[in-house]
Order: sequence, then structure tokens, then C-alpha cells
Amino acid sequence: MDLDLVDHLRCPRPHPGVPGGVALVCVPTRLDGRTVIEAMLGCPTCHARFAVAAGAGWFGDGEAPPAGPLRQAHDGTDEAMRLAALLNLDSPGGRVLLHGDWGAHAVTLAGAAECHAVVLAEHPDPAAGRDLSILCGVHAALPLAPGSLRGVAFGLGTGALPSEALVVSAGVALTGNGRLVAPVGCTQPPGFVELARDSRYWVAERQAEPVAIRRAPPRPPPHTPGR
Repeated sequence: MDLDLVDHLRCPRPHPGVPGGVALVCVPTRLDGRTVIEAMLGCPTCHARFAVAAGAGWFGDGEAPPAGPLRQAHDGTDEAMRLAALLNLDSPGGRVLLHGDWGAHAVTLAGAAECHAVVLAEHPDPAAGRDLSILCGVHAALPLAPGSLRGVAFGLGTGALPSEALVVSAGVALTGNGRLVAPVGCTQPPGFVELARDSRYWVAERQAEPVAIRRAPPRPPPHTPGR
């Protein structure tokens, strides 16, 4: 897990009245440069604890599953570039979240678009590389801060649609004008405008928050000595 991503991790449990969620506290026990290999994540509010094992964050119940290789596309350059276009990754930097079938293109996408890929997977992969962060056991709320992602792509993978709660929380984690790709069976979260749709997926863009412009109060006239 990339060390920079740790700053954007939030407790997935509900915390009413805490805008943006509660930031998780990370206590690393093993680092490799700026990659967290083993650590404990804790919520200072509800005291929930989550582990980082084999470089992946575990947010499910019970023990983290054993490590194994992620499924990668053998020749997925064209599909990765298509995904980059769908997510409007025309400039380098930032993070994208990949789920289901899209996760197979994470390495190619991260290299081509010069971004960091966060993959929702079933198990960790210690050989995933520095351009990837893996989150396991995430099926409801996404444990990421608002505005921490520039693109999200949900796939089918096992054939099951992502939960509505997961799609909604991913929408919150997107920046303004961030792109969301999801199967046609998923409901678009509020605040999004659909851009395109085919028989399998729709693409929507988050509407940027309007910026309020306030006029500065008038300045008092300059003081002139002797008057």
C-alpha cells in the first residue's frame, strides 16, 4: 500500500456528524521505502481496527486471506487505454479505483496514464508493484476520504454487481468532475451527469461544487493626520 494513500484512509463504519469521515491512524511495523507492507489501522472514534498484511489493506471480517497473484490481462493495452479515455485520464497524477474485471488492467493503466491505481481485490498480492495499492474485503462503504480519487471503474468480475452503498461512497470519494464507470445494473449516485452508455456500462461525471464568491467589505477611507 502506498504511504500517501494512508493519509486518505477513513473508517468505513458510520460516524454521524463527522463530515468526510474519521481518519484512520496507521501504526506501521514493516515498510519498504514508501510502501506499507505490514501495519495496523485504527479508528480513534469507534476503536475499530483493520490490518495491512502483505501490502494490502484488509477491511473485511475475520482474518485476512492468504496472498496470491492478482489476475492481470496478458495483452490489455487497448482495453486499458479505452478505460483511460472513459475516465478522462488526459493528464498524469492522482489515483483511480478499479474493481472487478477492470482490476486486470491496473498495471497497464497505471503505467500508461501515469497515475496510482487502487484495486479492490479478494486477496493481497505482494508482487503487485509500487504503482498499485490493494484494498481487500471492501463490500459496503469505501474507506477513502472525499475527493481522494480522480476516477472510479466498477466491473463485474464474479458476476455480482457492486453494492449501492459501495457505488455511492465511491462517488463521494471522487473529485469534482471525476468520472465514474459502472455496469448498467447500477444506479447512478446523486450529483452525477451521465455522459455515455452502451449495453454493458455507463459513464457519468461528478458535478463540481459551485464556488461562492463573496465581495470584500468596503475599505474605510485612509486616515489623514491633522484632519
